[in-house]
Amino acid sequence: MPTYTFTYDSREFYEADCLVQRLVGSRRRWLFVAFYGIVVLLYIVPPLLYGTFNWSLVNFVPLAILTVILVAIGPLARWHKARTLPRRDPSLQGPQQRVLSDEGLQVRGVGVVTSYEWSTIQRAVETTHLFLLFVHPKWAHYLPKRAIPTSAELEQVRALLRSKLGDRFRQLGFYGAA
Repeated sequence: MPTYTFTYDSREFYEADCLVQRLVGSRRRWLFVAFYGIVVLLYIVPPLLYGTFNWSLVNFVPLAILTVILVAIGPLARWHKARTLPRRDPSLQGPQQRVLSDEGLQVRGVGVVTSYEWSTIQRAVETTHLFLLFVHPKWAHYLPKRAIPTSAELEQVRALLRSKLGDRFRQLGFYGAA
């Protein structure tokens, strides 16, 4: 039963969180696009209809500010979550462990042990820096590759995931996947 130990790293968590968001998609993204589209229409269409719209650059400053806010809010919220999570979750304040066995995945933190059988793992994804093990369609535990000491053990992890998950395990082509 190989056990992989690592400490919480906010940059890794941020990367994992961004990957999960990218992989599962998000309705919120489309809500932002719809909201932005409505605001643009309400800002531009009435003056156009009444012939009072001035095409000067100053009229587009509020739209530019709104665009910057809407584009930045998602990444900033994820960054803030990654930075503050250890203060809110004591289980992250010590060593983190992932145990991969023939029975399944075990996730250990300070005072917390959670086990998942392979049949409950929805899918697994490998990227350049980590493995994501989805235990819910929109939620994954991550295993950083830095916790796996040798390339031989890395191959063993891949082989175990392939044998237990079959086509539910894949290596990604973005983020420079291995």
